[in-house]
Amino acid sequence: MGNNQRLHLVKTLSSQCTVLIVALSMLTILSNTACNPSSSLSIPDETRSPILDTSSESSKLQPSQALDTSNPTNPILTPTTNSGSAPKSLAPSARQDPLPDKTSIITRTVPEIVQLISPAVTRVSNFVTVNSIDGSALTEQGEGTGFIIDKSGLVVTNHHVIAGADKIEVALTDGRTTKATLIGSDELTDLAVLKLPLKDLSIAPMGDSSVLKVGETAIAIGHALGLAGGPTVTVGVVSALGRTIDLQSGLSLNDVIQTDASINPGNSGGPLLNATGQVIGISTAGNVNAENLGFAIAIDSARSIIDELIAEGEIKRGFLGIWGVGVTPDDARRNNLPVERGIYLMQVYEGTAAHKAGLAEGDIVVAIDSIQIDNMGDLGRALAMYKPGSLVTIKLYRYPETKIREVKATMGERPAN
Repeated sequence: MGNNQRLHLVKTLSSQCTVLIVALSMLTILSNTACNPSSSLSIPDETRSPILDTSSESSKLQPSQALDTSNPTNPILTPTTNSGSAPKSLAPSARQDPLPDKTSIITRTVPEIVQLISPAVTRVSNFVTVNSIDGSALTEQGEGTGFIIDKSGLVVTNHHVIAGADKIEVALTDGRTTKATLIGSDELTDLAVLKLPLKDLSIAPMGDSSVLKVGETAIAIGHALGLAGGPTVTVGVVSALGRTIDLQSGLSLNDVIQTDASINPGNSGGPLLNATGQVIGISTAGNVNAENLGFAIAIDSARSIIDELIAEGEIKRGFLGIWGVGVTPDDARRNNLPVERGIYLMQVYEGTAAHKAGLAEGDIVVAIDSIQIDNMGDLGRALAMYKPGSLVTIKLYRYPETKIREVKATMGERPAN
């Protein structure tokens, strides 16, 4: 064997030994790993999902912090991240994520929320003087609920809680009772604002009903049945959104939250809260003919009404003077109507804006300006956008015509009765 052949053989054997050594080393590592799991690769701690430690003092909310909405670092209004800074508001698209950023959520137990919010929840009593059969004066008393929205003593409740009252009294959970002044009320939205001559008041933080989802926690607090011993608390979920309900007065409420949290007589005017203790609705009605069926006015719809009542004492909105029923596709097929959605006019009141504009019974109103009208709820929302004197275009069908008509009308002012 020549020298060159020997050299080539040595190099080949050396390479094979190196491969064998590497293979043996890998087998040793794998063997050690299998026998000792702690030596396996681990995910860095910073990539693990954080777990909220509700037992720590820093995660507990003090009442003075929770109810001071003037404090920009209020933990209920502006949840903080682990770094202690307030996070940016979530965009609508981000709110739709099935797994939102956990640092933007503050978990509160129901007892914690009740402890924090109860000082801002009030009993509202109305007193009406009536004549008895023998002519003597009797005082009748009704009960409801309200909640404080401002440290100056402003209280929100339902219109029907204080309607016709000769005197209104408000009692706080701290034992104070005082006569309240009516700032303003609105029957159509069933809202009213009172004023208390008191100081050192707790307030209920407002939430955002536009981001609610069906299935979220809903907490109702109110003085159910006027029972002594403080407000009653019931817990459920948001069962539906955007409901329109008809009241015994013949009026309809729009943009209503449906909940299975019990809302009983006396709860009216009280707050409906989310899982962070923010007001998302104003309890207004329960259904005596069904179980687990309560309703609350969405807080986003109530805000502008509350602001106008505080500023003006009343709500001035446009008035057409029509009454009708919503048309459905089934109605259209059965009656050969020219359109599947709209309001079929059952009555046009004489002397009103609609009457002067030429509307007639049997017309089907489908729009006011660019606002589509499918039902009486849509009509109520549309009228709330106009003040008396506003000029509008009403789009309608007149049976048996199949072509849409447009008529001009000048909004009137809704009569007192």
